[in-house]
Amino acid sequence: MATWMPIGLGEDDREGLPTRFLIDNDVYTWLLRQMQGVGVSIVQLEPRFRKCSDDVVLAEAKRQDRVLITHDRRFVSPRQIDRDANPGIVVIPRGDAGRLDWSLISAVLANVVLYRELYDQTVLQLYPSGRFTLWNPNEHTDRMEPIFGRVSEERELQAWVDDDYEPAPNPEY
Repeated sequence: MATWMPIGLGEDDREGLPTRFLIDNDVYTWLLRQMQGVGVSIVQLEPRFRKCSDDVVLAEAKRQDRVLITHDRRFVSPRQIDRDANPGIVVIPRGDAGRLDWSLISAVLANVVLYRELYDQTVLQLYPSGRFTLWNPNEHTDRMEPIFGRVSEERELQAWVDDDYEPAPNPEY
């Protein structure tokens, strides 16, 4: 049976310090100001990295132990990212700032802030609809597997749970 279920993370799931973020040069500054305004540790990528490759940007995020926030959809392809080099990536949809709903973004990022260790080596892609895909490493299969989620009207994170789901042997990302 398939249904939406609350994502129930508790105090026991927290490990270490809250997540810190590195915001890519292509992300709107309003997001940086919003996150700083609620006390999140976030810095913007230095301008010298503007023309650097994705690998260099990820290496800088890893060096600073920060989850990268970007609009760059190239990061959505988990197959192309070395898991060990991935400090965690959040891909936010591109668009004018008025179309992006801060309450939806903040509901998802609040979860990332609290549970840093759970987002190491993951790719989290947000959609304007309030849905998201979280690509997690599966240590048993050595593949990235998706968790499909949404933010409910009550701003609760929910995951799509399908008891009959079987991942394809070679899933297309």
